Order: sequence, then C-alpha cells, then structure tokens
Amino acid sequence: LTHLCTGQTSFSTAYYDTLFTFSGFRSVEQADSNSYVILKSFGPMYLLKVDATGNPIWAKVPYGISSSPVAYAFTKTFDNGFIATGTFGPFNYMMTMKVDQNGNIIWSKIYLPNETGQDIAELQDSSIAILVSWDKFMRLTKDGTPLWTIDYATDSTRRIRFYDFISTDDGGFLFVGYTDRKS
Repeated sequence: LTHLCTGQTSFSTAYYDTLFTFSGFRSVEQADSNSYVILKSFGPMYLLKVDATGNPIWAKVPYGISSSPVAYAFTKTFDNGFIATGTFGPFNYMMTMKVDQNGNIIWSKIYLPNETGQDIAELQDSSIAILVSWDKFMRLTKDGTPLWTIDYATDSTRRIRFYDFISTDDGGFLFVGYTDRKS
C-alpha cells in the first residue's frame, strides 16, 4: 500500500497475511478520515484495516481458512460497513456478504451456480446492485434478498461483456463494456 498526498509519498508498506498465501490485495476503501480497509481476494478472502499511517488495526478472514470465497469487488456502505461480492465453493456460486466497520459478518448469501459477482454498489435507497459474470445485472434489498436479475446474454448472435456500471440520477444504470459477434 502506498499513500500519496500532494505528490509526496506519506507511507509505503508491504503487508503479509498471517496465512502466508501468495496473492495480492485487490481493492481499498477509505473507512473514515483516519483509516482504510483493504481487500485481499484470493485464497482465502482477507480484510485488513490500517490507520492513516499504514499500521494494521485489525485483520479478518470472514469465512475462515477452509471455506473462503474469492471476492472480486467490495465497497463501503452508508452505515460505514462494507459489502463484497465474488464466487464461493466448488460449483462457483455467486456470493455476496455484508460486514460491519469491524469486519464482522452481518449477513452472507449464496445465489447463482456458475456465476461470479464482478462489481457491486450500494444505491441511494440502501439496496444493492451487482454486475454478475459480465453479462447479468442483479438488484438486492439491503439485507441481500434478491429483487430481480436481468440477463443480457440472451442474443444468440452476439456476446456482451460489461466491465463497470454506475447508477444514474434518474434511477437507472449506465454500463460500459463491449459487444461482438459470437463465433
């Protein structure tokens, strides 16, 4: 983790998880004005909270060592917790979880087989939007209950792949990605 402020490095620190697994950290979110939470996504999922100078505050392995999911995205929620999405288990079920500001699981849900949560956002009404396996979009209540899923891969002549999305002021969503002909 390297922190830059006005072009100057404030601190630079290498973190090694206590499980000694070879995998880097994937995402970082500012927890408050004095700390950050970092997500290590692969083998097993690992959350690390550090203070403003990079000193560890806590480290969590939410699911334990043997059954941990692979998390691809996480974000801070309005209540200062965090939501994450990815894949879980041998059949690659899509997984979504919410943790509090201390990294403790509030809820965890498993949804679709052979699918992966790729990106996640909390919306203004505290519901959750998830980009699923590049070509599906899912909306959940704030406690993780599915509201609806849209599958954009229904056209047999072309492939759709979304990489990112945002919610728009009119209550809709804007996606970026590409489409091409299936071979």
